[in-house]
Amino acid sequence: IMLHESAVSVDQVVVHQHLNYGGYAARFGVGNYNTAQIIARGARDNDMTSIVIPPGMQVTLYDGDNFTGNSIKLTASTGWIG
Repeated sequence: IMLHESAVSVDQVVVHQHLNYGGYAARFGVGNYNTAQIIARGARDNDMTSIVIPPGMQVTLYDGDNFTGNSIKLTASTGWIG
């Protein structure tokens, strides 16, 4: 997960285990997170299904570790990240 702050914000991105913001949640501030860092913050590998993105933030999700593979950029919350 790579987070870019587009506007002044103290909020965090929250990823959820299940569709529509269910299951466990893990929080992330602005920064770059590889798989090991994501796991260290409480998420499980390949186990994030929905995401809450505060206004003014952009999240780039990568298919592979260390910012490799296919990516998708999100600017709004979604109950299904695919």
